[in-house]
Amino acid sequence: MRLHLPPTIDPEQPCPYLPGRASRTEFFLATELAPEECDELLNRGWRKFGPQIFRPACAECRLCTPLRLEVKDFMMSKSQRRVEQKNGGTRVIFREAEESDEFYQLHARFNRERYGREISREEYQRSFHWHSGRLLQSEFRRDGKLIAAGFLDLGRDCLSSVYFFFDPDFAAFSPGVFGALAEIRFAAELGCRWYHLGYLVPGCQAMEYKARFQPHEVMDWKSGQWTKPGS
Repeated sequence: MRLHLPPTIDPEQPCPYLPGRASRTEFFLATELAPEECDELLNRGWRKFGPQIFRPACAECRLCTPLRLEVKDFMMSKSQRRVEQKNGGTRVIFREAEESDEFYQLHARFNRERYGREISREEYQRSFHWHSGRLLQSEFRRDGKLIAAGFLDLGRDCLSSVYFFFDPDFAAFSPGVFGALAEIRFAAELGCRWYHLGYLVPGCQAMEYKARFQPHEVMDWKSGQWTKPGS
């Protein structure tokens, strides 16, 4: 790993997940991550966008909960099977990440319509195309049209969903759920042990679907231990 900026805690700002709360983030900048280093960071609750590696550092809140599942143990639910059937005509491709105007336009539209945010091309490139390790991308197409896409970090033993976005016109196809199912299958093909879904945030509706991927493990921030809920 080549460190460009040591761990820093940014100023307090409004929480992007829970209204009325404040958030702070600890982050550092690094490139040239070895696969083992990527695994270690993921298994300690860190996430990354390009060279920015971060985790929550909120003073009075630890609701952002790292969630992962062991690929070989994943059990698809009936509702997830229905999503798979609904997407029978969706073609899925995984490959090394590369810059694409088609991806940027879809990403910008997704953020504009879903979150009311304008994403510049520079911000997009900084987040996804200044690689710190091995970055892959997914493409989901119907009749040749790009309807969803994602970026994934690949370590030695872990596949991590970095960011997933989709065409709002195709929301009825449950692209977020279908995307995760496709990524789990891809992780199995790669021989990865763990698939990381990012943070589960109780009370944030947009994150609730992650808990429905079973059986999963969550990490306790105090101990750093991963356990199955209820165990």
